[in-house]
Amino acid sequence: MSLKLAVDEASYGLQQVALLLDCAPEKTDTDMPSSPVPASSLSPMSSVVHGDATWTTAVTTVQVGCL
Repeated sequence: MSLKLAVDEASYGLQQVALLLDCAPEKTDTDMPSSPVPASSLSPMSSVVHGDATWTTAVTTVQVGCL
């Protein structure tokens, strides 16, 4: 695999992550829907809401990676 192809594929992957982050739910006054998976087994990203500190960190990291 050429370096350019690897960089292009990585960039495409980061763009997909950025799109998913943009789809994070907005913060509401209601609780998040429960999951059948125990909370201890979930990723910290499972409770992220659009605009919170974790979301902001993830978006910034992805944007830096896309540069």
